[in-house]
Amino acid sequence: MKLVLLKRLRPLFLIRFSTLLDQEHSILSRITNDYLDIFYQGFVFRIIIYHPYETFLSCRLQPKEADTLGLNDDDDNINQTPVSLPEDSPLLAINEHKKNNFLSSPLYRDLVSRRILKSILRGLHLRYPAFGPTARLTILWFARHMLLHHFHTEAIELIVSAVFTGNDNSPYGIPTYYQSAFMRVLELISTFNWENEPLMIDFTGDDLSPNDITEIRKNFAERSKKLPFFISYISDQRCSIWTMDKPDFMIWNRTVKLATTAYHMIMNTIFNLELKSFNGFLEWHRIFTTSLDDYDIIIWLNPQVLTRVDNYSVISKTGGHPPREIQTWLSSNTEQFKNFLDLSLIMVDYDPLTLYIKDLEDRLGMWAVFFYDPFAHVIGVLWKPSGFLLSKFKLKSCVNTIPITDKKNDIIGTLPNIFSILSDMKMLGKGLVLKIELSSNSAKLGQ
Repeated sequence: MKLVLLKRLRPLFLIRFSTLLDQEHSILSRITNDYLDIFYQGFVFRIIIYHPYETFLSCRLQPKEADTLGLNDDDDNINQTPVSLPEDSPLLAINEHKKNNFLSSPLYRDLVSRRILKSILRGLHLRYPAFGPTARLTILWFARHMLLHHFHTEAIELIVSAVFTGNDNSPYGIPTYYQSAFMRVLELISTFNWENEPLMIDFTGDDLSPNDITEIRKNFAERSKKLPFFISYISDQRCSIWTMDKPDFMIWNRTVKLATTAYHMIMNTIFNLELKSFNGFLEWHRIFTTSLDDYDIIIWLNPQVLTRVDNYSVISKTGGHPPREIQTWLSSNTEQFKNFLDLSLIMVDYDPLTLYIKDLEDRLGMWAVFFYDPFAHVIGVLWKPSGFLLSKFKLKSCVNTIPITDKKNDIIGTLPNIFSILSDMKMLGKGLVLKIELSSNSAKLGQ
């Protein structure tokens, strides 16, 4: 009941805030149940109200347990509580399961842990200026290979930071240039023993004591079967909060294989001094090029409707049979930064591609995995083998399925109806989808 009341109070504060901005400063704003967007001189500022007590209630902590933490109406210091707790912390009185739920809850992660990590990474960039460009280049690599959607960007940044803190087990020193640092990141992803070792990042050299390392290894052993990889640092020694919900094992294995291929490509071409014929731009471009032939389904989108599509992302996708409209758009698209032509037309959270992906995952996520580049015009789809196993007939989940009967004509289970799923994809993307291409890989499901 208290949790419901807190959620109902948030919009009231935001409405009052919006009213004062309009009456006293004539500033335009937009209200939702969770946040307030403020439009000011071409910029958009988002205000989110965070109440620590809501985090405890959402984790189903009892009032007595919340009081044990010293949480009351006058206590606002919980925002400063690090994820790595001292031995005398009252939180240790709460059982391990509820502690982990609290520390890894989306609300605490997004509003507290993210702020702490950003501060740490900002300090790392001030020490090593190549860190920022390397992180951006690595994130771009994930996006070009249509993997970024399946990761928290913080997890990618932590992997990059391991190269700049000497925690990548490399015999070399800290890289000075982002090109060599990026190569080291690919090497780390492809060679690190992720199954048997946690990636421990010590930002200052004395963040993690021997006792901390022992505790991290213990926590890793408890979660190694649930998480594809485990990242720990000073503010997260327990849960690996940036890898808890994504990616899954299949996505991570795909990432490791792509990183391995890219790393070998760099070593055999770009850093091969004996290679006589070498074109630097084309070789680097190959590392950021991905093939669409590996996907079971290719969904081609109308680039004129998308808000963030760019030419470089479009040409980085090879394979498939793109519709004629794509080539027409590529030859005529020369204008960039359209959102800056008229500030009165600025739009917030208008991203058809992201919204379409969300609808696809909500409706069809039990049968397929979706991949996309946020700056491109295409979606790759892979079928989930587990989704094509015979399952029991359930009225709530019988949409897009075919009933399977026995010799007595009794229903023994259901299987996915691929043609119905394809029809759903087209219907959900009406006005956005140009073409849905079914590759030959889908035929393997019947073999």
